[in-house]
Amino acid sequence: MTGELQRGRAHYERQEWTGAFRALSRADRAAPLAAGDLEWLAMSAYLIGRDDDYLRILERAHQAHLDSGERRCAVRCAFWLGFRLFLRGEVGRATGWFARAQRLLEGESRECAEQGYLLTPSWNSRSPPGSGRPPTHVRRELRISASAAATRT
Repeated sequence: MTGELQRGRAHYERQEWTGAFRALSRADRAAPLAAGDLEWLAMSAYLIGRDDDYLRILERAHQAHLDSGERRCAVRCAFWLGFRLFLRGEVGRATGWFARAQRLLEGESRECAEQGYLLTPSWNSRSPPGSGRPPTHVRRELRISASAAATRT
C-alpha cells in the first residue's frame, strides 16, 4: 500500500474530505485504485463540491466492482449515479443507470437492500404530489427489503 493511499484513507476516516480527495487522487494516478477506494475518492469529491469528478469516479467504481464480481456493490454505485443525475435534472442518464442496476439484480435469489434502493425512483414517480410518502405497495416492498437485509447483517 502506498503512502498516498494510506494518507487518503486516514483523511477520509477523519472526515477531512479535501485531504482525502487530494491524497486518493495522487494514489490513483500512481496506480489505479481498487473499487472500495474509488468509492471513497468519489464520496470525497462529492463532499467538496466536485460533482463531475464524483460521477466520473463512481462510474469507475461501478465497473471495478463488476470486474471483481461484486454485483451488489456495482448496483449501489449505479443507484447513486442515477440518483445524483436525477437530482441534476439529467433524467435520461439517470433512468439508464437505474435500469442497469435493475438488470444486475435480476436473478438475485434473495431479497436485498439494493432492491429497496431501486424502489426510490418508482416511489418518486408514483407518489401523489406533495405527499412525501411512497404508495402503500412500495412501502410494503421497502419493508420486505429492509427486513431481508437486516437478517443478514
